[in-house]
Amino acid sequence: SLRTCLIHLSALLCLWASAAGAAAASAQGVFRVDGGGAAWVTGVEVLEDPAGTLTLEDVRTRNAQFRPLQSAVLPPGNSAWWLRLRLARGPAAPGDWVLVAGIPTLLSLDFHVPDGDSYRVYHAGSSVPQSHRPLPSWEPRFPLRLESTPETFYLRVHDPAELVVPLQ
Repeated sequence: SLRTCLIHLSALLCLWASAAGAAAASAQGVFRVDGGGAAWVTGVEVLEDPAGTLTLEDVRTRNAQFRPLQSAVLPPGNSAWWLRLRLARGPAAPGDWVLVAGIPTLLSLDFHVPDGDSYRVYHAGSSVPQSHRPLPSWEPRFPLRLESTPETFYLRVHDPAELVVPLQ
């Protein structure tokens, strides 16, 4: 049977792995998902998009502009925020996961998942009709397939309200 684990974007925007695995940050900034207990994930990098107009291609050319997420609060306004994380699964961890944004009122979330030489994007948030979301749920959920080698994922979040990101 297929084992599905949840990675929660919980409280207001923090990645948290639960169910059959947890994520642990390595020295290289790669979260290796292994079995055993739940843990908060730290080490997410962030890029502010003040005009809210950057595309994934634009963001990928701005690697040097990403900064470690050091503040728990992203200020309110028209900015979109790009979160970048590198994920890999450990040898004992299942490959299929679900990224859950535990706040159903977030306006817009776009999750960019590696798909061969390109990225597949999934849309969710309160501005996206249920019928257009990748997984049915009252809260935004995204399918996620983790490989044993690290891959880079991007999450674009836009909401004019202040976003609180618990770091621990």
